[in-house]
Amino acid sequence: MFVSLIDKIRLKHSFLTKLSVETARDERPACRPCGGLSKKRAFTVRRPPGGERMSLTTRSPYRLSLALAMALSAGAVATPSVSRAADKPAAEKGDLAVEEVVVTARKREENLQDTPIAITAVGGAQLQARGAVDLTVIETIAPNVHFSASQPTSGLSGATAVFIRGIGQRDFTINIDPAVGIYFDGVYVGRSIGALMDLVDIERVEVLRGPQNTLFGRNTIGGAINVMTKSPSEQFGGTLKAGGGQNDYRELSGNINLPISDRMRLSLGAFYRHQDGFVKALQYKDLKLGEDDVKGARFKMKFDVTDKIGFEIAGDMARNHNTTSAVVPIRLNNLLPVGTTGTGPFNTAFNNSLALSGDAACRTTAGQATNPKCFGPVWLPGSRFASNAVFTDRFGAKVDPNNQLDTNGISATITAKTPIGQFKAISAYRDFNAVTYNDVDFTPYLLFANSHPEFSQNQFSQELQLVGSTAGDKLDYVVGYYYFEERGLERIYNQVITAFNATTNPGALAQDIYRNIDNHSHAVYGQATWRLTDAISVTAGARYTESTKRFKIKNILPTGAVDGPYRGAKKFDKVNPTATLGWKPNEASYVYATYSEGFRDGGYAARFLGVLPAILPSYDPETVKAYEIGSKNQFFDNRLRLNVAAFRTDYRDLQVDATVPPALQISQASTILNLAQARIQGVEVEFDGRLTDWLRVDGAVGYLDSDIRSVLGGRVLSGAYGITAASELPFSPEWTGNLGVTATAKVADQGRAIARLDWSYVDSQYSGIENNGEIKLRSRNFLNASLRYVPDRGRWEAALVVKNLANDRYFNQIVNIQALNSTFGAPGRPRTVYATLTYRFGD
Repeated sequence: MFVSLIDKIRLKHSFLTKLSVETARDERPACRPCGGLSKKRAFTVRRPPGGERMSLTTRSPYRLSLALAMALSAGAVATPSVSRAADKPAAEKGDLAVEEVVVTARKREENLQDTPIAITAVGGAQLQARGAVDLTVIETIAPNVHFSASQPTSGLSGATAVFIRGIGQRDFTINIDPAVGIYFDGVYVGRSIGALMDLVDIERVEVLRGPQNTLFGRNTIGGAINVMTKSPSEQFGGTLKAGGGQNDYRELSGNINLPISDRMRLSLGAFYRHQDGFVKALQYKDLKLGEDDVKGARFKMKFDVTDKIGFEIAGDMARNHNTTSAVVPIRLNNLLPVGTTGTGPFNTAFNNSLALSGDAACRTTAGQATNPKCFGPVWLPGSRFASNAVFTDRFGAKVDPNNQLDTNGISATITAKTPIGQFKAISAYRDFNAVTYNDVDFTPYLLFANSHPEFSQNQFSQELQLVGSTAGDKLDYVVGYYYFEERGLERIYNQVITAFNATTNPGALAQDIYRNIDNHSHAVYGQATWRLTDAISVTAGARYTESTKRFKIKNILPTGAVDGPYRGAKKFDKVNPTATLGWKPNEASYVYATYSEGFRDGGYAARFLGVLPAILPSYDPETVKAYEIGSKNQFFDNRLRLNVAAFRTDYRDLQVDATVPPALQISQASTILNLAQARIQGVEVEFDGRLTDWLRVDGAVGYLDSDIRSVLGGRVLSGAYGITAASELPFSPEWTGNLGVTATAKVADQGRAIARLDWSYVDSQYSGIENNGEIKLRSRNFLNASLRYVPDRGRWEAALVVKNLANDRYFNQIVNIQALNSTFGAPGRPRTVYATLTYRFGD
């Protein structure tokens, strides 16, 4: 199956590309054990003396797929100087060895190079070197990943849209499950809102690509993102960091590690970050949209109850209080010719009514383009960083759009060493509360505005794990039980111009919608790896999941009458198996082939205009069957790490969010139906190399080929646009790539200057399944840079960081709103320059 994919790539890209993979040493002499972990778990760099420039020249990286998965391993056999970083003391290895990376993607500590999963693992020090502040950075690190934090229709900068290998979700409503699971210290975050983590005091971030349903559970059909914070250590110490820069950029953070006794350790941390908005609100005196203002705190305490029993409690909180997210109009009432089927009715109702617009000229195209009494292109600001939006409260009165998102979490973990393995129990609670304002017509008039006076969710989860090995380590196993429950409320004011309120009170509230969820899920799972020989292993596992989803919706009308409540309940159960064959031909290479299945829960549609349906429209789970082969290799005395994966995913019963035609509608609305089948396949290459003692290169290349194989009825209309087998899946760019270069120089025998340049590339892609040119995101190159100074004898470090060095103009997302015959998008932030100073104290 993969051979056809390789042939397809070869036909598209018949030219040869020279890929030089060069290696370099890390910036620091050695990194300390992170967060109290043993040295075996820490990210370390061992560098004995010696080493010379090495390079690897090969054919185009686009061919590094199935052939490389086998050929690289054979090449490693022919390179006897290669050794694993963990196997020999530093004095016996080359000075330029890449660090050993330990991951917990399979619920146990494993070397990244021995784990049969396509994983990008980034340590806290590497994230800091990149100037990373939150999880959106992974889009520029991992191949075939999209991660944006501003969904244009939400108005909230903390509403994430995450896609891995073309599978994800972009809607933020309370009833929509993510397709990529985000885990914070092993705790699943159930909603897209509240999933954007600030990267403060982080041990590492793991990005697992492909379905992870067996060990991580439902709603991970695209993959999983695992964020681990540092654990308290046995040494006293901490850091203080302060920074400032353009657009009133300010940051302040600190953490302290306190060894309370021989058995108890505590870490505390707090952070604050602010940056002014970058989209000017023209209808306000001094207001910019897209402000970034967040503060928070975290703690973690570990207590060794006995030599075999441990207890850990951790908590976190964050407060995001800022202006509405940066969203600007691209087209107003000229997306399609006025009167086109599927467009309106809000724009038409306003322009055609003399009681509203006050001018008959608004019924003409010329009037809409020139007359400020009309809705149309006349209100386009002429700048990508400006908007004429006016935000309103429930009574239609103008307000300052001060959004807020508060998140909280607490977890308790008990570990116990038993004769049959290590037992772990993780109990966790998380919640979020949000208030948002948004104006979707981008004019001073009230055609379509929505706000969320209350948007909240709380969840509780309990996981029991047993991780062990048989005598002789021939068999490793993990078994577990998982329980999850959540409740949520999304209250939304929709103020719209319709035939109903246009003739009565245009400023009145058209809809006061209450959407409630009450979901429960539990699962049992198991996975075992049997080492048939020293070189060959077989892994098999399965997970059984049962989910119950309850949804309730009601609408309080302007008259005070109540439409609803209407209720629905659905139950789903699924078994997801996985199987892997691994082959380790030598100490430097590992080859694997994996089959896995996954699913995302079904549910109920939630967006309705007008009267609510008494029988709520529902949709079924979507499923995937995934096939993956990969090869993980280290070359040249561990100076080069080169990992390759090729995959194919059969994607069934896609949950398509679209404005479907009347034959499929229960209510005039954007709804969700299982409309299509698809196949997604591709290749990923990741490398990390060290060339000299002063130069390091790392990067990745991702290729994605996504095809919709069939659509319900052959063609489905989403408003005025057709969805067919020729349509492309959203956020599925054909090519992604990144390259990072780090150079270190001695400064007057007093310290080191460390310069880093990061380049990333994303091919053109659509941000919706309705493939019209208006929502197609152009391809873009993105540059970040940093310069740090680290004295040899000192506890401080200074850094200069530049984000978006080339000042690229781009959109993260673009959305059509056919009810207004318009298009709007979320632009990326322009170039930002800031400086930081870090001070380290303690033992």
